Amino acid sequence: MGDSSRWSGYLQSLPFLDLPTFWNSEPSARSNGIGPVLGSDPDNPLVLLRGSEVMKRLEKKDDAGRTLRDNVDDYYHKIVLRILRQSGIRRHLALEPSLAGFRQAYSLVSSRAFLLDAYHGLAMTPIADAFNHALENHVHIQTDFYVCPECGSLRECEHDSEGRDQTHDMEWKANDYDAYYEMVSNADIVPYEEVFNTYGEKLCNAELLVQFGFIIDPNDNDTVNFDINDILREAPLSQETYNKIPCLDDAELAPLLDSFTVSDLIFAQDPSNVEARFCINCDGKISHFLWIFLVRLLCQNMPLVGPSNSMCSDKLREMTTTQINMENMLQEGSVEDGDGQLDLPGSPVIPVLLAVAQAVVAMCGARKGGSGHPGYANRDLGDILDTIAVDRSRSRLSLSILMSEHSILDSCSFGWLDFVNAFNSSDGYNDGGISA
Repeated sequence: MGDSSRWSGYLQSLPFLDLPTFWNSEPSARSNGIGPVLGSDPDNPLVLLRGSEVMKRLEKKDDAGRTLRDNVDDYYHKIVLRILRQSGIRRHLALEPSLAGFRQAYSLVSSRAFLLDAYHGLAMTPIADAFNHALENHVHIQTDFYVCPECGSLRECEHDSEGRDQTHDMEWKANDYDAYYEMVSNADIVPYEEVFNTYGEKLCNAELLVQFGFIIDPNDNDTVNFDINDILREAPLSQETYNKIPCLDDAELAPLLDSFTVSDLIFAQDPSNVEARFCINCDGKISHFLWIFLVRLLCQNMPLVGPSNSMCSDKLREMTTTQINMENMLQEGSVEDGDGQLDLPGSPVIPVLLAVAQAVVAMCGARKGGSGHPGYANRDLGDILDTIAVDRSRSRLSLSILMSEHSILDSCSFGWLDFVNAFNSSDGYNDGGISA
């Protein structure tokens, strides 16, 4: 509709947005029409994202085996293009419809829309979308979600049912809420400082880059995540043995969570975060879910399974206590024998704990080695970043993501390697592991 649109000024003020969902997405850069060809071109930013949390999101497929980009493109060809080509609509369009234009429209909606209320749903909101993101924000948008889903009215309307709350109706009539939304301050704002909103308090850089096209440094929400296959590659088991591993529910784990608050190597993960249970956080600590899962994998030759086929809670508590005590000994360095080695009390669980530590180190090494450009494995990524021109924003963003993940993996690996080296030298633990 061009200048005749009531939203013309707003739409023309919107920036060009470059989301990684559509990087390197020309037909010639695709393999069998399924995904991007990464190859080894250092100028291809997707090569730098190989094996990263961002690439996991880009390659994630739905139940039909299709990625987000596949679905966006299909929606354009099957739905949008048919609508835009209708004569009653086509003559009002200022530009010829194109897939590139639709991708840009999708990118803008993905990065700037707000979930407003039951009527508007996800909607572009002028002015409200002008604020940049920060974890410690100054303002947030405030709306009343429960409006009439038919007409959007916050007041009594013709679509109301007889069971409506009349007290709420009186409040609506006393206020003219229908005409606007509010940006409400939730922190003091100093004169001349930039005012920030938040796009989500728990968003990591991978999510920020995929959905909004930027990252923040540092980001305390960053994690490196592992799936079952990643873990089993470092602690190989037969399928039969794996199927016999006892399960633990959240209720059984709850009494142990306080113990992990004092650990230097393990953190208590939020049980509600089901998509990131097996992970390393920004401090280089593994989640307690990952630690316990590794314990379960590596203790099959120990009597940790009770008659109900659940892990013995007393044995798991013993292992947790021993883990924390060993960490304290390592940190204090005050419990040594005459040869300067850490003096450990005899315990059958210690070989399992050392095997867990070795598995974590191996997982970190495998993940780091399998990510980024293959030719950058032994090079300083910071030095490489310094050589990339400022206008090559895709490569700079990709390399920054990779550097952050490698830093997390290195921090985790160094901590557990110190743990292994300190206690593997103690008498009786030289094997450093236990057969699975």
